Amino acid sequence: KQYYMNWEEIGKIVAIMNLKTVPVVYKGIMKSEWLSVDALLELANNQKYDTGVLCEGIVIKNDYGFSYPRVSFKAISNSYLLKHGL
Repeated sequence: KQYYMNWEEIGKIVAIMNLKTVPVVYKGIMKSEWLSVDALLELANNQKYDTGVLCEGIVIKNDYGFSYPRVSFKAISNSYLLKHGL
């Protein structure tokens, strides 16, 4: 069909194939307190994997399904960049 699947579809395929996804930090309508670059960077800077390793950042995307344009962007953690000299 050549469209981006929504999260529900991806979840079904991942479960069938016994795969893992990256951790989901939040699922729902975007919180008003995250509507600035500074707020998203702060959220990205505070993310760690279960092992305690600092995450590279967070990905923000809509999940409206194939009837709407896909919007997706990444907030890269400044802490991660500094740690890796990037």
